[in-house]
Formats: sequence, structure tokens, C-alpha cells
Amino acid sequence: MVSIETPFSNLFEKFEETPINLAERGIPQNTDFSHVPVAFLNGYINLVDVKRVIMVERNTEFNTEKIDRLKMRLMNQFDVDYNDYSDEFEDTIDDIILFGETVNSYWYFWLDQDRSDHNCNIGRISKDKVEDIDEFKRLFIEFLDICDYYNGHYTELPTPQGWISL
Repeated sequence: MVSIETPFSNLFEKFEETPINLAERGIPQNTDFSHVPVAFLNGYINLVDVKRVIMVERNTEFNTEKIDRLKMRLMNQFDVDYNDYSDEFEDTIDDIILFGETVNSYWYFWLDQDRSDHNCNIGRISKDKVEDIDEFKRLFIEFLDICDYYNGHYTELPTPQGWISL
């Protein structure tokens, strides 16, 4: 994660880049890990109830036709019990962020599609730090704006049901 202080980054007590020994440690409460393997995200995301999904415009330009086509492909895929984002977004290299919850925590999973910098992230915060998942998502988008990390556009994607693979 970028080291700029924002309301989103202030939710976390610990930041770690390229964490080691993840299998032993897991994801502690109020921790943000960056530069983690996408396979690690895949392992955790299926243990979390995913509530919101967005795609942020970083590398390709959004247009209505492209977004509608992607949403339709996802809706057709989500009729089955397996959801593979890597297949559905092979023609884009924009980032996908999923927000979810467990009993005591809110989570985010940041899939860097081009993976040129291997910057996939996973973060977990205590539910008492924000009002709800929508506030968590709003603070994340505000973080992107403050850090000038994307082109100012994002789109909501359908929420998957069943097994997820990033």
C-alpha cells in the first residue's frame, strides 16, 4: 500500500510489504499486506463473504460497451458455482477489488491484473473501525483518489456466488 496517510490507511495498525511465512501467521486483525501472491488471495477469499466488487480504471479506458459486456459475461458465469475472474477479464488489465466480511472483520482483496509489480494486497480490519462494508469501500475509493492511483473511474461489478478464483 502507498505510504500516504488517509482515512483508509489509518484503519490499519500494521502494514507489511512482501510478508513472509504467511501460512503460519495468517492475516492478523487490522493488518494490510502488500505484494502477496494471487494464490494466497485465492485461498482466503473463499473463506470470506464477498459483498462488493469494483474494477478501477488504471490501464485501459472504460466505456459503456466494455462495462456492459464484462457485466454480462460475469452474470452468465455466476450462474454456476465457480467464478474465475482471470478468465473473464483477460482483455483488460485493470484492477479488481473485492470487499467482504467475516463475523468480526471486514476484508479487502486487491487483484492487480497486470501483476507487473506483483502488487496484490489483502487487508483485514475489525468491524468496529467502520460503520459498514459500504463505508469501508468508500474509504478505499477515497484512498485511490488521494493517492492519484487510478484514472478517477471505477465500476461496480456483480457480486459472485460460489467458489472464486482471481
